[in-house]
Amino acid sequence: MNKFPVLLLVLCVSVVLLSQRTMAQTMFDRSQPPVIPVPREFLFPEYSRSTLASGIPIILVEDHTQPLLSIHLVFRKGAEAEQISGLANFTSQMLTRGTSSRSARQIADEMDFLGGSLYASSSWDTTTVSLTVLTKFAVAGLNVFADVVRNASFPDEEIERYRLQALSYLQQNYSDPNYLASVALRTGLYGEHTYGHALTGTTESIGTIKRQDCLAWYNDVFTPGNAFIVATGNVSLDQLKQMLDAAFEGWTTAKSEKEHIGSPAPVKGRSIVISEKAEAAQTVLLVGFFAPSVPDADYPAMQFLNTLLGSVFISRLNANLREEKGYTYGVNSYIDVRQHSSALVIGTSVGRDVTLPAVKEILGELQRIASEPITDEELDLTKKYMLGSFALRTATPYQVIGLLSSLELFDLPEEYYGQYYQTLASMTKEQLLDVQKRRFSSENLVIAASGDTVYLQDILGELGPVTVVSAEGVHAGK
Repeated sequence: MNKFPVLLLVLCVSVVLLSQRTMAQTMFDRSQPPVIPVPREFLFPEYSRSTLASGIPIILVEDHTQPLLSIHLVFRKGAEAEQISGLANFTSQMLTRGTSSRSARQIADEMDFLGGSLYASSSWDTTTVSLTVLTKFAVAGLNVFADVVRNASFPDEEIERYRLQALSYLQQNYSDPNYLASVALRTGLYGEHTYGHALTGTTESIGTIKRQDCLAWYNDVFTPGNAFIVATGNVSLDQLKQMLDAAFEGWTTAKSEKEHIGSPAPVKGRSIVISEKAEAAQTVLLVGFFAPSVPDADYPAMQFLNTLLGSVFISRLNANLREEKGYTYGVNSYIDVRQHSSALVIGTSVGRDVTLPAVKEILGELQRIASEPITDEELDLTKKYMLGSFALRTATPYQVIGLLSSLELFDLPEEYYGQYYQTLASMTKEQLLDVQKRRFSSENLVIAASGDTVYLQDILGELGPVTVVSAEGVHAGK
């Protein structure tokens, strides 16, 4: 057998493999982390604006990649204006449960036939009705959509049916330690302010809601003068306007006045609020303090510092409490954005026996960020992360809808997001330190916890005055 062809083949393969290895070594220097390019500017996707015959502003993001239409009708009024805890959410949930011409079953059957979804929800600052349907069924879907917006009837039998569901949901929440800790935090932060309400109500408030309460809220909130529409879909602006004007023809209800809610009283000093979770092996901890909202000049810097502090895995809090101390599987922080009073919230669950040391470490990190400049490495890494992730916030039409809704709600200029991006890109340690000193403190905040009340009172009492509240936010003894 002639061995020459075999030897030649082996030699060729060896040369190829050696070449590939040499190329790989040339192309990738594994002693250095890869350099990730960051875009120099943020380009917001194109969108169109107009106004319906009813006076409602409309914003459309055209998306011709899918045969869908998604519409969000947003009213500038939410739970912050309610007088009965949970009324805004209760009323929203009732919208699709009957109109003057359709029963709850008929609404559900029509949407099932169209293969679409229709739902309503209420947050602190807004109430939203949303429709998603195939573009070819848009007219039929909008007919149902407009009917529930304009002609909700709140049948007594549906109110009682939903009341039972809401009460059952609340009972589940009252055994959830995370929910109990959130009750303690909002009670400590907001007190008697409406933001201190339970968004889904309490067993007492849900039990008192009547049909006339829903009608009064509905008639006040659901007016075209309070609304704007943000939509995305395989449709042009002219086509969408034509369909919406036909669906909402004659809807000219006057704009209702939005009450001046005002901001909650500032938190002065350090307070501890505890909600009982009997025989809990763990303690759920939340630490919160007031933070700037979106229109505030400090907001970009505050988001930057929050990212560094606790909103990503490599944050300071996670490195301390999880990686170094082993107190928790994870800890995170976020800014709970509301129109009248936002808050920075730190949350984690820890073993019962390390509750106090964990709280002290959190307070220590807050004091550190309030007094020391961040490092050059932290500035660089956080900036790259935020700029890169912000660019991904427009990856889908639904994300764009969320950003556009914020522009409308907070009355921001159209160039806001481009300016926000540039602010992040040019952020300096000196600018951040100014915000750190003014906005962060280990003193003026609320420490909220759910767990064994007697034990938590005993160990946390050294940090500040302690208040115990029920699952509904009522102070013990009241």
